[in-house]
Amino acid sequence: MNHIEGIVSVPASSRRLAMRARLRPAQSLDVLVADNHQMMRDGIIMHLEECVSDLVVTEARDYHEALTLLEAGGHFDVIICEAKMPGPPWRTGLRQLRAMAPLTPLVVISSNDAPEDVREIAQMGVTAFVPKTASSLTLLHAVQLALSGQRYLPQLPPCAPNPKLMGDQNAGWPGRLTRRQQQVLSMMALGLSNKAIAREMNLGEGTVKIHVTAVIRALGARNRVQAVMAARENGLL
Repeated sequence: MNHIEGIVSVPASSRRLAMRARLRPAQSLDVLVADNHQMMRDGIIMHLEECVSDLVVTEARDYHEALTLLEAGGHFDVIICEAKMPGPPWRTGLRQLRAMAPLTPLVVISSNDAPEDVREIAQMGVTAFVPKTASSLTLLHAVQLALSGQRYLPQLPPCAPNPKLMGDQNAGWPGRLTRRQQQVLSMMALGLSNKAIAREMNLGEGTVKIHVTAVIRALGARNRVQAVMAARENGLL
C-alpha cells in the first residue's frame, strides 16, 4: 500500500497541511456523505473541510436517502458511505449505489473489517474500503487515491486454497490452478492490477503477468474479466 510521506515523523498538523495541498481540487468538490450516525458524518465533513478549500457536501442518513438523491439526478465527485446503513441489506444497498453511479468514486467505510466481507465489498466495484478503526488521515488518503482514479484496499491475508480450483489429475475441470495462481485469481477478482498484485504478493510484475496469463488460459478465457466471470460461474470464487 502507498503511505503518506513522513506520516510517522511529522506532527499531525503538518501532515494535514501536506494532505490539504494534495487534496485541494481545481474547482469545488461535491461529496455525498452517507452514514446513519450524525457524529460520524460530522467528523468526515470536518476532516474534508480541513483539506479542501471549496467543499460542497450533501448528507444522507440511510440507503434510501442516498439512492433518492442519485435518482433525482444528483452528481457527485465522490461518495463516502457506511456499508451497513438502514434500508435494504448492505449488499443490495451497495450494489444499487454502484449501479446508479458507476463512474463515481465510491469510498466505503465500515466497522466490519472481516477479510471475507472486505473481499466481497471490493468485488462490488467500490473504489476504496476504509475500516472505522483507521485514522482520519487514512480516510483522506483513500479519498485522494479515489479522486485520482486509483483504488485503496487494506492488505488482506491470502485466501485459503479452494479445492475446486486445486483439482486432481482425474478432475473434469480442465483449469487446475497452482496455489500461487489461485491467489492471483483471488486478487484479480478484487480488480487489482498486475502492479498491485505484485506489491501485495511481493513478486515481480513480470512474474505476476505470467501467472495471470496462465490463469486466463486455464479458465478458457480471453481476458481477465472473462476469467473472473468463468471462475464465479463455476463456483470457484
